[in-house]
Amino acid sequence: MLYYKDLKTQVFDRYPRDADEVKILSGFVGPVPIAELADLPIKSTVIYGLFKENRKRSLHEELVKIHTENSSILYPEILSHSKCYVWLKDNVPLRALVGSANFSSNGLNSDYRETLFEVDERQSSFINSYIDIILQSAKPCTEFTIDDRFEETTAEQRRRELEADYVQGIAKLSLLQNNGDMPLRSGLNWGMSEESHVRPNDAYIAIRKDVIRMHPELFMPRHELPPGETSRGNLDEVVELIWDDGEIMQARFEGTQIIAELGNQKYPKQLASFPNKDILGGYIRRRLSVASETPVTKQDLLSYGTTNIELSLLQEGVYTASFKP
Repeated sequence: MLYYKDLKTQVFDRYPRDADEVKILSGFVGPVPIAELADLPIKSTVIYGLFKENRKRSLHEELVKIHTENSSILYPEILSHSKCYVWLKDNVPLRALVGSANFSSNGLNSDYRETLFEVDERQSSFINSYIDIILQSAKPCTEFTIDDRFEETTAEQRRRELEADYVQGIAKLSLLQNNGDMPLRSGLNWGMSEESHVRPNDAYIAIRKDVIRMHPELFMPRHELPPGETSRGNLDEVVELIWDDGEIMQARFEGTQIIAELGNQKYPKQLASFPNKDILGGYIRRRLSVASETPVTKQDLLSYGTTNIELSLLQEGVYTASFKP
């Protein structure tokens, strides 16, 4: 059986109920689904297969926070880009999935773009054996500091990683309109509009064309869904944001705008929290000390110390977001 929709359901809701353990090997990982594993009544082991090639301080620190004895996160010496999921009972495999979906919000929420394949029951033991090979070379993430993995880099490379914590650049997303004014019924104040489907704290961060032109590597082009699947017509990519204060938030790229300079490809117009758009609005208001359901003003931003949110890419589907004054 091949799955290409609702992959998160396959992992979190349709696992064997008599299983007592799940092992997950994933090239890239995201902190949100790993944290959600702790709510399941089974032991979990997540192996971050490409940690050695993607050593990012922000992500590492968040993984250390959510690592527990019963929900462990390990970094292997043997690099692996595989995506394997195995559920076991008394160390005997009950179910196994393999495919292209990383264990991240992006991988598990990308309908049609990522897949998972149901492994024949007789072959599940081979998947488990492969995971164990990688597992034998792995150690808990808590045994590493980010400096441990930079022994062969130059001082300048180390300084850039530790201080900037990005590789491909930082996009400055303005919270103001092009004329410098604060939007009254859009952006952070989207919930103040008269649209029937919005809630008071609903908000989004606009992504302007000039930002995409400057940092095309940070934003994936939009992909259309098969005809008849949805009135939107486009896939809304779900990602994870690691904020500068340690807040972890799922977010979704939405809307469509065509960038002529990038081959007339369609790119997103905004970034909103997922699954509810008021998560972002409430979070920003808390940082600004602006009461819930109260409009955010330009003076609020100026008094706080910034009118921008800085976005940088840590790995596929995981970003850092900074709202530092």
